[in-house]
Amino acid sequence: MGIIVNGTWAPIRQQVSVSYDPQHGQVITVPWACAGNGLAGLARFYQRNRVAFDWKPNDRMSTLVARVAGGQLGIPDVSVDEWQLVANEQQLSLLYLNRLSDNERDVIEEALDSNTAVDDVLLPPGGYAIEIYKKLKLGIANFAFGQQVLMHTVNASENYDKNIADVNVESIYSTEKMIGECQSLDLWVFPMPTAIAGAINAADEKFRNMFPERTGYQIGWRKLPSTRTTASGNRIAIKTEFWFGQWDTLIYTDVVK
Repeated sequence: MGIIVNGTWAPIRQQVSVSYDPQHGQVITVPWACAGNGLAGLARFYQRNRVAFDWKPNDRMSTLVARVAGGQLGIPDVSVDEWQLVANEQQLSLLYLNRLSDNERDVIEEALDSNTAVDDVLLPPGGYAIEIYKKLKLGIANFAFGQQVLMHTVNASENYDKNIADVNVESIYSTEKMIGECQSLDLWVFPMPTAIAGAINAADEKFRNMFPERTGYQIGWRKLPSTRTTASGNRIAIKTEFWFGQWDTLIYTDVVK
């Protein structure tokens, strides 16, 4: 006795559902069903469009459940923003600490150029400047200092084209301008949280208290080229980094204020 099939051979779309979470973004689930084994063409269509699906072919009734991350089929895209403030370590010159006056700095540089002995340098004995000079004479020219790095990752469908990750690359942002861009409601679904903005302002203030802004340099955030990594669900992670420091404007000529 042959198989008796009830229902239509044509694919019938069932009720669509939408799910969302802050890690993976929006996923639209599209279930299909048909009598018999008639969903092969639909499976090929989704495969060509890089849409994930689960297909259960059967001679009595077949089902297929597609999971669309947005963008592949013209569905509006919803991106996910992740913000991180992390720390690198950099080496900074002892000569540019704020505790040295401009005059002391000039005396030290002249003494180093002329290889003046510690006892002969024209600096107050027992003071901060002479201790710095002693270290420099011993070859200790730099010290380790934490460097704040703001990392922003946008998780979106692979067809996402609204990101500004490649705008102003290798430019130096003032802290105010960078925070303004990262907290823009027009640019991001989830702008940078206020708590991170507060930590950024604190890092800027601490740095300026320790180091004077040198002539020909800009204190700010260097925007690096973005990286792009494929992720599950036909999505892509676009990462942008801003590195804080004092940057030579002869090399980094574009300053965003």
